[in-house]
Amino acid sequence: FVALGEHAHRTQISAVGCCCVPAERLSFVGLCAYSLHIAVCKVVHGRDILAVGCGTEHTECLFGAFLHTLAVGVAYTCVEHRIGIAERGCLVEVVECLLIFVLHINADYPLNFKGILYFPRLNHEYDSLEGQVKLYYNQVFVADNIKEVIPEYMLMLKGVLDCPELPLNVSRSYLQNSGYVSKISAHIVKKVADKLNSMFNNDREQYEKLWDDLKMFVEYSSIRDKKFNDRVKKCVIYKSATEIGKYYTLEEYLEAAKEKHENTVYYATDIQAQAQYISMFEKEGIKIVLLDRMLDTQYIHTVEADSSDVKFVRIDADVAGALKGEGEAFEDEKVTALFKKISGKDDLKVSYECLKDEKTPALININEQSRRFEDMMRMYKQDGMPEMPTDMTLIVNTNSTLIKKLSETAVSDEAKAEKLAKQIYTLSLIAQRQLTAEELKTFLDESFDMLLDI
Repeated sequence: FVALGEHAHRTQISAVGCCCVPAERLSFVGLCAYSLHIAVCKVVHGRDILAVGCGTEHTECLFGAFLHTLAVGVAYTCVEHRIGIAERGCLVEVVECLLIFVLHINADYPLNFKGILYFPRLNHEYDSLEGQVKLYYNQVFVADNIKEVIPEYMLMLKGVLDCPELPLNVSRSYLQNSGYVSKISAHIVKKVADKLNSMFNNDREQYEKLWDDLKMFVEYSSIRDKKFNDRVKKCVIYKSATEIGKYYTLEEYLEAAKEKHENTVYYATDIQAQAQYISMFEKEGIKIVLLDRMLDTQYIHTVEADSSDVKFVRIDADVAGALKGEGEAFEDEKVTALFKKISGKDDLKVSYECLKDEKTPALININEQSRRFEDMMRMYKQDGMPEMPTDMTLIVNTNSTLIKKLSETAVSDEAKAEKLAKQIYTLSLIAQRQLTAEELKTFLDESFDMLLDI
C-alpha cells in the first residue's frame, strides 16, 4: 500500500507485492488502495497524510470516503484475484478499527458465489441506513442493492457479491422467481446471524463494546424476519440503566429477577427525566435496562410476541406493583378532591398505595399499553390531528409523612392544603416528564411565594 502513495493511474500494482492488476483497472483499484493507505496513516500513525510525505490536498475528503471505497474496491479486488483476507493483515487491522464486522462468503456448489460484506459504524441514530452491495457476474458489474439477493432489511450492509450462476442480463422477474436467488438470500441471512452469534460467544467483551452500533441493525432485522430473530435472539443484549458498562441477555435478566418480579423486564427510556423512578427501583434492588431509541419500543413487541409469558414495563407504569410496602393504604376523599381541584382535571385518577419509600409523597403512573399506543400515534401524527389522551394515575403514598400532614391540613386550613397539594402534584409531574412553559411559570411563582412565607 505504501508503494501506492502516489496516485498510480498508469502504474502496475505489482509493486505492492500482493497481486498484479491489468493497467486498464488501475484507476479503480489504485484509488481504493490509495484511500486505504491514507486510512492506515490516520489510524495507525495518528498523523495527517501530508506528514507522511504522500502529498495531497484532499486528504480529509479521501479519508471520509474510505469506508465506501474499502468494500467496493479492495474487497472486490480480493474476490477477483483470489486473495485471502488473512494474507492482508494491514487491511484486517484497519477494518477492525473502522468497521463493526466483516463477513467473508465463499459458498460452494450448489450456490457457488463469493463475496465480502461489512457493516459500518453509524455516527448517529438517523444516519442513512442504506448501504451499497454491488452484484457482479464473473467480475462484470450487474447492479446495486438488488432486494431479491440482499433482503431489504439488510441493505444497510455494504460490500460486493460475485455470482457466476446468475445470467448477465438479469431481469427483475427472473430474480423474483429464481430458486437460486432465494437460496443466496437465505444463505446471506444465515451467515450474518452466525457471525453475530460467533462474536457474542467468542468475545463477549468486544461484542458489548460494539453493541450500540449493532443494536439498530439487529433489532430492525429481527422485527422484519422471524427466522433471523430466532437465530439471534440469544445474543441480543440490553444495557443497564444503573450499572455503567453492564449488559444482560434476556435470559440473564429474567434469571436475576426471578424472585422479585418474575418474567417482567423493567426499563427506562430517559435516565435524566426518570431519575426519581430509577432511584426508587435501585433502592429495592430491581435491575433496569435502558431502551432509549425509538426502535426499541417496537422491538420489545417482537420479544413479547415470541415469549408470551415475558412482558416489558416502563418504570413509571408499575410503581405500585414494584415498590409496594407492607402497610395498609387508606383513602382520603378530601385529599382526592384537593388533587382534582388543583390539577384542573375532574377525571383525574387518584390511587392510594403504601409504598416502601417514605420520602416520596406521590408519583405519576402511566398505563404501559396506553403509552405505547400514544407513542405510536405520535410517530405517525399528521398536522391537525388531536393529541391522544394519556391514561394517567396519581399514586398517593400513604406511607409518606407529607401526605399524612396534607390529610390533617385539609381539615384545619383548606387554603394551605391547596398550596401543599399543588406543590406535591407538580413535583410528581417533574419526576415523570418535562413541564410545559405555563406549568413551569406557575410552579416557580408559587415556590417563590412559599419561600417568602418561611
